[in-house]
Amino acid sequence: MAALIVGAGCLIATSPAYADCDLGDVVGYTLIAQKTVSGFVDLKKQKRSDNYEGCDFDRVLLFNDGSGVRCTSYSYHYAYNPDAFIFARGNIMKACIDDDFVDVVALR
Repeated sequence: MAALIVGAGCLIATSPAYADCDLGDVVGYTLIAQKTVSGFVDLKKQKRSDNYEGCDFDRVLLFNDGSGVRCTSYSYHYAYNPDAFIFARGNIMKACIDDDFVDVVALR
């Protein structure tokens, strides 16, 4: 269900974030961020894209706020601007994107 936010004399409709990952895989982790994937940079293949095509080792996922994470696993999944929920336990991070968990690390 979409939420309505009242601000500055106007109503703004928002759509809920959605992901369908098995949360049993992140018991003991902390949800640290919710972001929207806006594209990726794959340095090995010298490719940049404005969509999400899963993770490949050392691929950098870009978020709409200008931040990003680096993939440390492989998974193929195509989507346009999917929501990403980022979980952490110590130095270990996982991102739930649509219905798939991928291993990631923070950019330095």
